[in-house]
Amino acid sequence: SLEDGQGKQRRILVVCAGLGRTVMLSLKEALELLGYAPYHYIDFNHASEWADFADGKSSAEKVLDRIVREGYDALLENPTCDIYTEVLDRFPDARVILTVRDSNQAFETSWKILMDTMTVTKETFKWSFPTFFGWIPLFRKLKKIRWFMGTTHLGLEPGELTHGWRNKPDGWLGDQYEKHNHHVMGSGSARTGVGFQ
Repeated sequence: SLEDGQGKQRRILVVCAGLGRTVMLSLKEALELLGYAPYHYIDFNHASEWADFADGKSSAEKVLDRIVREGYDALLENPTCDIYTEVLDRFPDARVILTVRDSNQAFETSWKILMDTMTVTKETFKWSFPTFFGWIPLFRKLKKIRWFMGTTHLGLEPGELTHGWRNKPDGWLGDQYEKHNHHVMGSGSARTGVGFQ
């Protein structure tokens, strides 16, 4: 049910629309202190729903139903920031927080560090690189989710934001970060009841 124990409709109250690597863990802790139930990255129990959505076999609605049904009321980071417009269409009274870094370069450096650690989970087993992550269902689903990131309003090819940047010139990731932020500010400013912090 999408109702809480008192018959009130459950809903998303806060959408943290910033990309990952923009102080999301600190924001998650702050939201918890304020009494929210934040959904940071994904709940691994929801990996199947996200992977189906990334594959085009499901909808953002179904993913949001699961998130809301399980009591989360604040969304943070990718992949939920990739569907922030769908979230705001469904929950137009939700507040938007856009987290940013000091500079495009700071974002780019941080993103590259994180995504470089992900290479171990995407590689297939070979004697020169003996990894078993590719055989674990959860990691296969997480890979699909990472490949989805950036494909919505940024219009990137699957995997381009999370892995394809290695074939792009320096500054390309910073440009995507800036495009995302402008998109959020442009979308939210046209909606009533949406604030930026």
